[in-house]
Amino acid sequence: MTYLPSPVGGQSRHLGTKKSLMVTTAFAVVAAAGSIVAAPAAHAASSGNVVVNGKFASSTAGWQTKSASQHLVWRDHGRKSHGAARLTSSSGKKVVLNDAVNSITSAHKGEIVKATAWVRSKKSGLSGQLRLKEILNGHRVAVGKSQFRLTASGWTRVTLSYKVTRNGSSLDLNVVARHVVRGQALRVDDVKLKVTSSPAGEDHLTPGGQAMLGMSSPSQFWDQRVSEVGSGLQARRLFFNGFDASLNLATKACAAGMYPIMSFKTGSYSWAQVAAGNADAALKTLNTRLTALNCDVFVAIHHEPAKDGTAADWSKMQVHALPILGVGADVKVGVIGNGWWWSATSQGYTDAEIAAWITPAVIKVSDVIAGDTYQSTTTSEEAAPKMIRMGSWARRVGGVKALGVGEFNGPTAIGITHAAAALKADPLFAWGCMWNSTGGIATVLTGDRLAAFRTALAGW
Repeated sequence: MTYLPSPVGGQSRHLGTKKSLMVTTAFAVVAAAGSIVAAPAAHAASSGNVVVNGKFASSTAGWQTKSASQHLVWRDHGRKSHGAARLTSSSGKKVVLNDAVNSITSAHKGEIVKATAWVRSKKSGLSGQLRLKEILNGHRVAVGKSQFRLTASGWTRVTLSYKVTRNGSSLDLNVVARHVVRGQALRVDDVKLKVTSSPAGEDHLTPGGQAMLGMSSPSQFWDQRVSEVGSGLQARRLFFNGFDASLNLATKACAAGMYPIMSFKTGSYSWAQVAAGNADAALKTLNTRLTALNCDVFVAIHHEPAKDGTAADWSKMQVHALPILGVGADVKVGVIGNGWWWSATSQGYTDAEIAAWITPAVIKVSDVIAGDTYQSTTTSEEAAPKMIRMGSWARRVGGVKALGVGEFNGPTAIGITHAAAALKADPLFAWGCMWNSTGGIATVLTGDRLAAFRTALAGW
């Protein structure tokens, strides 16, 4: 998510970044050259975007930098629009792209806003943040940040969802890059800021956004797979064997601007023991470690449970453990079932069979209900029908706040295209991750399948 993420990314409904938001996705900053320009009065576009000149159509009007050593100029090579902002520094220090007039001048406590921007850098390694400063009576009262580190592989999309803490405050939108040395520059394009939820809305998973598109791959292949698929990944699926496992990979995902979608096995505890409270101390400690991360996260306990134990033990475990694990706005919780439960083939479950695992009580304590939707062969049922049926199921049973796809695969390019389209089309979906490695019924993305996923990312 994002969640708001939507997550909290793109138009994700979920995540924001720490600490008063819901989810983050990748973000970048641009150091741009030069001058400070006066901004026209802020106004909301018909799309709901309140940012002035966020597409940098023909100039940098509406934007400024923070000091004389920071340089902001307009360039006619943007992402999809007419141009982009370009930032450089003559001192080799930080640069700040700042809205000359705060994009929101009078916010309401409890509102959730989402900022997005596209950024790129000619050289790898530039880091920074998308930032919203909440200002009241001339003083900063809170701040939301989405960290990033850029590669040189093209435009990167970053999102930040933020919950307003004070009535009447204004929101100052910045894109910040650190240590912009000679020969380095950042470009920024297509900046947006929208109010996505009113104070009366839910404190998580606002409906109506667009899912985050991410990837799953073994850690030893992760960097290679990222370089192959290119920019645009918003989430990363991660797996842990126990509640005390190291969170280093989640830390790396946060630093890369990706939303960690985390699955924990129970380690030395049985499902029944977790349900009985034997693991409460371990769950509380894990929650503390998760909230200390520099981004919001999603957490599930024992994904794809079929054939690993009884439905009664698994569902009781979720009902007891998820409220402990999900304390705080930083951590969203839920379950990841077997995707074939929603299959249209003979192996698919009825609503009653699904309800044995995902009971009404499980739905109640879950921010997201997810499944891993695989296609076993090139001629078998694709992932997309399972996603579509998940949406129909959620609306039938009621109470589902958001859906997710922990992993999906595609033995064919068209199957990948269909899956991405299904994920994007249903506003209930918060996120979905492409499985990109060889193992079991899935294989690493190559050729036209890799091209299909790259096209999906580019169009997200």
